Amino acid sequence: MNLLEVHQEVKLHSNKVVHYLKNANKSIQGSPIRSLKKISDKFNKAFKDNKSSDLEELYSTSASVNYRDALIREYSYGYGDNYKKLLTCAELIEDNKPDRVLDLGCGIGTYLLPLTYTFTGSYFTGVDINQNQLDFIKKMEEDIYQDRRTALRTNVQVLPKPQFYDFILCMDVIEHTIPDEFLLQSIMPVTKSGTLLVIYAPFDVETDEPGHINSNHPSVAEFRKHLLRLTDTIIEHNGIKVVQVK
Repeated sequence: MNLLEVHQEVKLHSNKVVHYLKNANKSIQGSPIRSLKKISDKFNKAFKDNKSSDLEELYSTSASVNYRDALIREYSYGYGDNYKKLLTCAELIEDNKPDRVLDLGCGIGTYLLPLTYTFTGSYFTGVDINQNQLDFIKKMEEDIYQDRRTALRTNVQVLPKPQFYDFILCMDVIEHTIPDEFLLQSIMPVTKSGTLLVIYAPFDVETDEPGHINSNHPSVAEFRKHLLRLTDTIIEHNGIKVVQVK
């Protein structure tokens, strides 16, 4: 496909997702955002104590439905600035034509589904610790496409073999983790020589959203510096070349 055709296909499939989410949003009761704020202290304590096990429990239990519903509500109004990131990912996939693509921290599939059905020649896998979100992706994919092209897993340890991917997306995820452990335990095990790794984190806005580790740094600038240090010490140390940091 040329660039115009890629953009047209991505727009077609992202519009299908948004239309589906608008209908899903109508059935959500109450405010998932307010519910999330009630547990922000628990998230912040887990970050400050550097306890990834506590974070996993929060994401996979008490917060799981609220996070799913918050994402449904957010994307039911459209992709906004996230659409630019979606197009960037699509352009990179078209340029590199990977066989196997991993969306790490895929949420409710707002990147995964449009890309999967735009690039039908690639094999897409979505990983998210939140089983409620994976169940929602499965239902959305079946309802929209009457098909199942995506493989869905709760962690990289249970990925289909082989576990190596040509292209990995990690969009708006690393700020919800203890980055050092996440890079070593979730990203490095599924990379190989030549893997293209796309990590996006919100450096440019201050946020106290529950579950954001950058709310526990003195500033977003400090959070950015921390991630750049990790890029040098973990990613490049493991043989993955960093082409660009934006």
